[in-house]
Amino acid sequence: MFRFLLGVLFIIGLVIAASSQVPLGYAMKKAGLQESGVAWTQAEGTLWDGRITGLEINGHEIGDTILELRPLSLLLLAPVYDVQWGGTSSRGSAIARISRKELYTSDLSAEQNISYIKALAVPVRAMGGSVRVNGAHIVYDWQGCTSASGKVSSDVLSLAAEKFGRSFPILTGDLGCDAGTLTAHLTGTSDKGDVVEIDLRASQTAMSGLTARVDTKDREVVALLANSGFALQDGRWTYSRDTPPSGLDMP
Repeated sequence: MFRFLLGVLFIIGLVIAASSQVPLGYAMKKAGLQESGVAWTQAEGTLWDGRITGLEINGHEIGDTILELRPLSLLLLAPVYDVQWGGTSSRGSAIARISRKELYTSDLSAEQNISYIKALAVPVRAMGGSVRVNGAHIVYDWQGCTSASGKVSSDVLSLAAEKFGRSFPILTGDLGCDAGTLTAHLTGTSDKGDVVEIDLRASQTAMSGLTARVDTKDREVVALLANSGFALQDGRWTYSRDTPPSGLDMP
């Protein structure tokens, strides 16, 4: 029995040692990430401890990313990484577990600059502000998002309202999944009773986009919405914008 345990430990050591020598860039190319819409400027280090410079996913800038493998996770044939990223567009951290069937992300906290979200129209991106995600858990398989939970918030309307001498709270909501698409539903009510609902959709294979609905009777707000691309639908001012999987802007 003792010799058997020594043999098992020896094999485990070989697996860990082998993985620590595989270049990160080589592994990323072999995994076919470029064909899945993932691009990067440079990949340094190994599968054990690596750094990705200029990471982009479907044309969306992520920034420089650091991966640190949890070695014991190799015993379960499902590597677990501590991930951190940061750049001018976004920053955040998460724990990612990779298996043959799915990618499981937990403890995800991130902040995304609104002005870098290409799925949004230029006037919306010009407002500034950010979208924040806290305590998120997201699972993807080959078909897309299968489950998601976590809190989402944004200060974009708070900043925009200040320019017009008004007050608007932080928009808040929850993450979810719908037919393989990652979704977020945010709501907020102003000091004068204006109600705003925003639905966000992010997909690797289908259309992504945003739909905003505003319920207001304020004439000044109505005039502003009408001049910003909103249209009156079912009694609410509505704005929608979609983008293809590539993440490129649409006219």
